[in-house]
Amino acid sequence: MSSTVGPTGTPTAGFVCHQRSSSSIDFAEVAKILEEIGAGQGASNTTTNTCLQHYLMTYAKTPGTEGEKLRRQTKYALQSSTPKIFDAIEFVLGAGFLQKEPTILVSDEHVGACSDIGGRDYNEDFCAYDTIAMGSSGIARFYGMYDGHSDNGNCARFVARELPSRLEEKFEHLSLLDHKAITNAIIEVVHDIEVQWREDKGRGGTTATCALEFNGEIYVINIGDSRTVLFKKSKLYQLSEDAKPDDERFRSLVEKMGNTVTPETRDSVARVNGVWALARDFGVPELSPRPKITFLSAADSPINDDPEKGIITYQKGGLLVLTTDGLLDNASNKELEDVLRTMDQKGYSPLEMARLLVQSNVALIPFGGTFDNTTVMVVRL
Repeated sequence: MSSTVGPTGTPTAGFVCHQRSSSSIDFAEVAKILEEIGAGQGASNTTTNTCLQHYLMTYAKTPGTEGEKLRRQTKYALQSSTPKIFDAIEFVLGAGFLQKEPTILVSDEHVGACSDIGGRDYNEDFCAYDTIAMGSSGIARFYGMYDGHSDNGNCARFVARELPSRLEEKFEHLSLLDHKAITNAIIEVVHDIEVQWREDKGRGGTTATCALEFNGEIYVINIGDSRTVLFKKSKLYQLSEDAKPDDERFRSLVEKMGNTVTPETRDSVARVNGVWALARDFGVPELSPRPKITFLSAADSPINDDPEKGIITYQKGGLLVLTTDGLLDNASNKELEDVLRTMDQKGYSPLEMARLLVQSNVALIPFGGTFDNTTVMVVRL
């Protein structure tokens, strides 16, 4: 696996791996939680794959073929319309205040990524661009965006390293890479990473929005409220759902796991147990890391696109944009679409686009914008 760099300029492959400890997950507690959601019968202390079985069972019980499941989830993502937090602020490219230079994380002909600490004490965002072997079937590109919290970004860096690496190991042993094999591999790897993080007594957590590009297909993996969008033919398409606690598609599982959702107020967004402003997450014990997976394929033209049925294609020259919610707090999809169109028409490179998006977002802080870290990756397909 070939890796790029993280926020500190250190290659992701160079981070020290957490050593596995002798401690283990309290599977009695896991079984109790799963019983509450109707999937825990027969679980025992020796069942180390209880959560994994639940994830796979839930996905398997979803009606339809593997392709139909992916299209259904893609339809939900395309129909998403999560509003920006600071709706009184207009996101304008440049905004006239571009003095601060963000940190460049990835600089490649087809990929650019930048990050800024914003008004925080630490930058807990992380992103990575990797190439991974798909067994004997070829090489895939893997783009990842991670928004860490409560541990100075340790969980984000851990997941950024482990996710592509473990997927590569999983694909090495698969003879057939169809929809079912790839989606199951993603679910299994997410589960394994979560287990190791808990066993190593990791603190904090992270979101993840990632894209696996292979053989003319892209699988978008989303956990939490970071976002992946596709920009093509001057129009933007959201490819992931923001896992917000007050969204009914996520709230049900949050409450079935024994949590409460604090409703949005004038001073605060909706939160799980009054703390977490998202409904899915790596690392946080109260939240499920089960990923939502969407799908798109390459085509010479968008003639066969049918967003109402979850069918979306991408063409050469289109843009894939992965971002943490630092940008999304200020910018709506429509505003993001407008600025991407402007930059695309001017012939900006992916790095120039990522840099200007981050700079423009940070420029809004003095006017009441988010203090959060902002990280953006732009991919020219």
